[in-house]
Parts: sequence; C-alpha cells; structure tokens
Amino acid sequence: MPSTRRPSGVAVAAVDGQSLGANVVSFRGSTWLRTIWADIAWQLGGEDAYRRLVAQTPDDPAVLPPLDVTRSIIPPGPVLLLFDELVLYLAAQGAGQANAHAARTTLLFIRQLMFLSGQVPGLVVVLTDPGPQSGYQGLTDQMKRLNPAEVPLDMQQDALREGQQWLAGEVGRLAQDVDPVGTESVAVLTRRLFETVDGDVARAVAEEYHASYRRVFGEHPDVIPPEATTAAYQEEIRACYPFHPRL
Repeated sequence: MPSTRRPSGVAVAAVDGQSLGANVVSFRGSTWLRTIWADIAWQLGGEDAYRRLVAQTPDDPAVLPPLDVTRSIIPPGPVLLLFDELVLYLAAQGAGQANAHAARTTLLFIRQLMFLSGQVPGLVVVLTDPGPQSGYQGLTDQMKRLNPAEVPLDMQQDALREGQQWLAGEVGRLAQDVDPVGTESVAVLTRRLFETVDGDVARAVAEEYHASYRRVFGEHPDVIPPEATTAAYQEEIRACYPFHPRL
C-alpha cells in the first residue's frame, strides 16, 4: 500500500505459534503469561491492560474471556492482530483429544476476534493456515519444541491435522482467504534459490520430457497419464524448471 494511504498509529500484536509454550505463552516484564489473550492485551496496552484483563477473567487457557472483555483489550484506532503457525499451538494443547479444553478455548477466542473484526472499525485479524500438508513432516519437528514429552510421531501428526481442521472450521465462515503465492510457488522458490535460470535449457529439457512421455505413453499407455503428453504439460515443465511439476 502506498505510504500516503497507510493508516498512521497502527497498534500491532503478533502471536507466533511456534514460539509459544504449551503451558506458558510468554514472559513479559516480570510476569509469566499463560494465554494468548493475556499476551495480546500486554502487547497492545502494556502491563496496565494486562492487569485490567486479569481483574475480569483468569489468565487460564481453559477459561474463555467473555466477549465484552475481549473487546476491551482492543484499543481505539487501527489495530492489526497477526497469528502465525497457530496450528502448532493448538496441537501442543492436544487438539483432537477429548480433554483438549485449552485448544477449544483458544479457537473460540480466535473466533471472537474474527467476529469483532466485523464490528470494531479498524480491527484487522490475519491468520496463516498451513493447509493440509502431507504428513505435516515440517511441523512435527517444530511441535517438539512446544511439547518435548515423548509423543509418538503418528499422534503428533494427528494433533497437527486436527488443529488445522479445527482452525479452518472455526474461522472459515468468517475469514477471507488470501493466497500470497497462488499458483506461482515454483517461481517464488526459483527466485529465492537461483540467481538465474537459463531459458534455453528449460525449453530443451521440456522438449526432451515431452518426447519421452509421448514415446512411453505410445508403448505403455497405462504407465503415463494422458495429460503428461500434452503441449500444456510441456509448457508447465518449462515454467517449473529446474523443478519438475510433480515435486
């Protein structure tokens, strides 16, 4: 957004799911905070705001603040609330388990914020969603930092999957999806990893793949899907080079 159109004096609070503890969210001043709403209150209004919050509702991850109390921690004027990798925090709280009261309460709090974003002028809530990642391999390693207890890998992945589904289910009806990468994820990776990519080589490689796929499909049509023999797929291979579209 051009600087002339950016609102001035924006209050910002950010929550990074992979930096939160399962039982303690953060340490601010000389105080251990146990909930993300306590941490947000402190970020937006300092210790005074936190004290006002806990005077009305306990800093307990299993006890949802009343909506009016949640509204009270939002200061007047433009406010931006950022939540990243929240699914990790939900998984560490036991998402999917019968007694995961803290995880459910966290989701209900996020839902409160999403509701308030449509009621309070200037309030914007942004959440990142990892989506259904295969096996959640990349997230399980991060989850170990939140929950260092020996938990079987399949249980960790189930918790992550449940956390993602819970998050999507609670906020999906109120949120507007924005994909900053869209279909250009390969192009983004290429720009980040390589200084240049030889276009002539990319075209040559795509032509070789195309010829190979057509030959194999002609000899063994049950091995290669028909779309792999098309000119459109050849162009996709060229555009994805040095990666393959299937990776």
